[in-house]
Amino acid sequence: MKKHKNVHIAAKMPPVPPIFEKDKLIKKINQELVDLKSGNYLVKLIDLKNPRRYFVTFEYYLDIIYTVTDLNNPKRKFGLVVPGFGPKPIELNKELKHYKTDFYDDDRYYENFWNQLWNRISRVQTSINEEGRYVNER
Repeated sequence: MKKHKNVHIAAKMPPVPPIFEKDKLIKKINQELVDLKSGNYLVKLIDLKNPRRYFVTFEYYLDIIYTVTDLNNPKRKFGLVVPGFGPKPIELNKELKHYKTDFYDDDRYYENFWNQLWNRISRVQTSINEEGRYVNER
């Protein structure tokens, strides 16, 4: 019997756009988060890891690693219950991963990389401070 070649071979994906001066970018975003002054809980961006592409040539993915700190009590281990973060209180001072990790190339999207990243991280901080609630302890 004759073997057939696979007709549906995926095209090669273009490389992910490089993130130049990643340390300066992280420092700038962290300073902007401090200047936002949205409440007692501060989000601190730690790292951007593992850039990759999957199916679409104009979309790529990054792992966004951040921590959440209580400014009133920095040694606290658990914080608020926030919609979108699950039913348990947020773990404070621990590395967390942001799950909306897709970004678009600058030439195909109306926002550049910095604006996309800033909108996501600042939205996390404001949602923690505005929508979060304490668990009733019995």
